[in-house]
Amino acid sequence: MAYAGLDIGTSNCCCYVALGQKGKPDVVPSNMGAHVTPSCVAYTDKNILVGEPARQQQSSNPLNTFVEFKRVIGRTYDERSLWKDAKHWAFSLARPNPESEPDGAPRYTAMHCGDIMRLTAVDLYTVLVMRMVQSLTDHIGADVPLRSLVITVPAHFDHSQRKQTLEAVSKAGVACRVRVFNEPSAAIIAYAENRTDIRPGETVLVFDLGAGTLDVTCVRITQPHQYDILGSEGCCDLGGADFDQRIMSMAAAHYKQHTQRDLRTNKIKLVNVRNACEQAKKTLTVASETTIHIDDDVAPLTVTREAFEAAIAPELRRCSELVRHLLQRLHLTPADLHHVILCGGSSRVPGVRRAVKAIFPNIEPLTNINADECVALGACLFARDASVFRDDGGDDDDGGDDDDGGDDDDDDDGNVDGGDDRDVDGDVDGNGSHTDGGDGGCDDNDGGEDDDGDDGDDDAECRKDKSGTGCGERLVVRDVAPHTIGIRTGENIMLPLVARGAMLPAAATQKLVPQHKRQKYADICVYQGEESNTEKNKYLGFVRLRNLREGHPVVTLVLAVGVDAIIRIDARDDEGHRVIGKIVLR
Repeated sequence: MAYAGLDIGTSNCCCYVALGQKGKPDVVPSNMGAHVTPSCVAYTDKNILVGEPARQQQSSNPLNTFVEFKRVIGRTYDERSLWKDAKHWAFSLARPNPESEPDGAPRYTAMHCGDIMRLTAVDLYTVLVMRMVQSLTDHIGADVPLRSLVITVPAHFDHSQRKQTLEAVSKAGVACRVRVFNEPSAAIIAYAENRTDIRPGETVLVFDLGAGTLDVTCVRITQPHQYDILGSEGCCDLGGADFDQRIMSMAAAHYKQHTQRDLRTNKIKLVNVRNACEQAKKTLTVASETTIHIDDDVAPLTVTREAFEAAIAPELRRCSELVRHLLQRLHLTPADLHHVILCGGSSRVPGVRRAVKAIFPNIEPLTNINADECVALGACLFARDASVFRDDGGDDDDGGDDDDGGDDDDDDDGNVDGGDDRDVDGDVDGNGSHTDGGDGGCDDNDGGEDDDGDDGDDDAECRKDKSGTGCGERLVVRDVAPHTIGIRTGENIMLPLVARGAMLPAAATQKLVPQHKRQKYADICVYQGEESNTEKNKYLGFVRLRNLREGHPVVTLVLAVGVDAIIRIDARDDEGHRVIGKIVLR
């Protein structure tokens, strides 16, 4: 049996595998023999290239070579923050067709074998996962079964991003137990399970700055091999790619000064200079200055470390602010921390390390594990040793259609327009309850019926281990909800059901009363965010209630957030009849 951890990063991917429950984790080499695989996919006239081969032909095929799609997964075309990144890409994103592509996800357009393909970030993720799994199979042998795969995501990833990550793994044909797991949680496992100076009772801060995202997480080690996540802060648009863009702006200004032309109008030159800027950033990590060759007709641009750090000063301030905000929210001071872990490739930047050191002057950050491999190593250890491991790869309720054959727009017996997905047609009576899981996540609900339809047998191992009669000491990671989840009531009022920081799994119930006596249909809108006004939060989707029976007006909505931070929803009337007609969560 093999147990694997896969870290799909914005810039690079890394995979570790352990053979057997006592096997030592081993890095899986790419098809080019490297420890990491570039997160790059290219479509050509004959092939689909992945990793280093795709990256090597990027300058000759810029419109069909795609990078940084981790920043796109789970997001819609109309999200303004997406376009801050898109303007730096040589390829373009297309608006989805509202009729044939109702998910709202931006489309990548690629020419492949003479055909025009419209792809989503999930499609590109799928190709990348297939390549990584193939490298894994080549490494361990096709005759060795893969029992568990842990795929990591940023701690602040929301339901949509996590669900689409699992969708990509499923489309890649991975035939084993799969779980999404937070990157900072994997990082603390990689360090604490391999060091003797990180002890129970200590509190650790994980600062994970990759190419595309930043996660700051506080962890308390309550017992040997048991980790309680106290809280996280994160940002989807803060990372090494933003550092590259700052250098890119310097290069574009230098080019325009000498040629009066816009560098971004030449796609091939744009790709070459962008790659040179990324290399310049890496060089400035160890050198005081470097040069960037832009064009034969333009003098090379010299960039000093001092100029680079001045350019990325806004990003460095954001990094510091996130750390300070997390400590303030958790009522901690820097003196309460015992260790600080730096991981993610961009944590190597000297300016980043100084910013962290300024907050924790009495703590020497831990950096002895390769920053690009740390998360994959921890994920592999979790796959091998975790006492809780569920297969959440398939949930018919999330995004599925349990249509009973009725007409969504039929409101003859009620005053609900079923075609308005964002219209809440139910009054909340204020009678709600909330439960959270304090046992490390054996169940995905509050003791009732399992939302995803399985019988809970996957957790027998967890129960056995905790009784002390199982396989001995196992890893237990008790995580928290990264965002507040709620529903819209009244005039755009956010009613929180599961609060940010609630121990997972968590479940909440809310009783709803239809507005009209003979109402048969209702749509309940689901949001995530910390604002009291739903217009300032992120819309996740809607729950369509159907066949509401006259004389049974009260509906109990159950919203559960699993250990993987993925949402599951159920609703029943006061006689226990299920009234869910459709759940569409992006």
